[in-house]
Amino acid sequence: MTDESEDRVAEARAGMPRWVKVFAVIGAAAVALLTVAMLAGGGPGEHGPGRHGQGNHPLPLPGASASSLVAAR
Repeated sequence: MTDESEDRVAEARAGMPRWVKVFAVIGAAAVALLTVAMLAGGGPGEHGPGRHGQGNHPLPLPGASASSLVAAR
């Protein structure tokens, strides 16, 4: 082998490609951002009917008609 081909082999085995490093940094930043958002209280545990509006409306039962809901109030 010549010195030039040995240099190419050594360079090819030098480390991860740049695009892999870029995606790893972006992924780590996204995970960190989601973790901070969840710890700050914006996580998925706060979803539900009470989050939108006053939260004191009863949920309709499956199969309930509109007239029975109006009469219940």
